[in-house]
Amino acid sequence: MGFSESPLLSKVALFVLPVGCLFVIIGTATNSWYSYSLGISQSTTSGLWKGCVDSTCVSFNGEIPDYLKATRAFAILSILIAVGGTAIIVVAILKNESKPLQILAIVLPAVSAVCAFIAVGVYGVEYESQIPDSAKDIIKLSWSFALTAVGGCIEAAAAVVFAIGFFVSS
Repeated sequence: MGFSESPLLSKVALFVLPVGCLFVIIGTATNSWYSYSLGISQSTTSGLWKGCVDSTCVSFNGEIPDYLKATRAFAILSILIAVGGTAIIVVAILKNESKPLQILAIVLPAVSAVCAFIAVGVYGVEYESQIPDSAKDIIKLSWSFALTAVGGCIEAAAAVVFAIGFFVSS
């Protein structure tokens, strides 16, 4: 069975998973996991790789905190697994009778989503424990953090959509 004969939901998952992966890539690579404003004239942002004050950015060198290492690792794992999951979905669509491939096409996006959720969870817990309540009005989790979380949700949706297509067509 070829691509044109494969279930519609499998094709939807093939579109959705790379979108989620792209969100995680952008979130991981950008410098706005948290931000704060020091008044009208100065703002500070920080990502997984560097921190910026206004337009001047400095890479994190030297000793990197464990939570940041873990966040980086799980975000990168999410990306790599999503890329592999996309390839497996393509093969599973082209070889529709292969049940092990179809199951792997469900599991990989789900694992990718879990890795993204762990990345944002680790970072979010560290933010929650390190930032005093009085400063949370000016120091906020920002769009890179949110984009990574949304990417994980989209990856999870890809797993669910492919699973529904798999079980409906079985």
